[in-house]
Amino acid sequence: AGTVAEAYLDEGFPFRPAVTLETEPAPELAERGERAPLRVRYLVDESADIDEVVFAPSSVLSEEELRGIFAGVADLEAFELSVYRSAVQQVGERYAELGYRQSGVDLEATTLRGGVLDVRFRELRIASIDTTPLGIDADRLSLETGDLFDYDALLADVRRLASDVRGDVRLVPLVNPSGGVRVTFE
Repeated sequence: AGTVAEAYLDEGFPFRPAVTLETEPAPELAERGERAPLRVRYLVDESADIDEVVFAPSSVLSEEELRGIFAGVADLEAFELSVYRSAVQQVGERYAELGYRQSGVDLEATTLRGGVLDVRFRELRIASIDTTPLGIDADRLSLETGDLFDYDALLADVRRLASDVRGDVRLVPLVNPSGGVRVTFE
């Protein structure tokens, strides 16, 4: 039962659903002369009340915009996965539209407890920049270490730098588990 509940968390549920186990004899499954096997059934309660939706601070989206995106979730009396996933996807799309790809709702940190959906965000930040292969200083870039990872701004830098360098310039972002991005230009 615990493994089933954990699988729900792994699939993006913001709470651990209640899982109960039922067993019943299944004589129709018995071979001749055998004891009747048991049928095992896991019952999962995917419902949870939602009284309020709160947001951790977002560096990119205003609380008003987030409230608009999550309005469908907040209007429900009980959790509904499809409505929640839709809101999460919209937030991810909005981050991507603004250049902040791979940032958005942090599914592992977002929780639903006591009727409060506490939405948290994963915002990738630049951990390091390596322009050594180009032979230029990183201060020529529009972003620096510690800034939010704005892929579109870095692509604009690639286009601008390509005119100064012989050959193609390529951006190689490597995301580490803590949300830091190592940006290398080749």
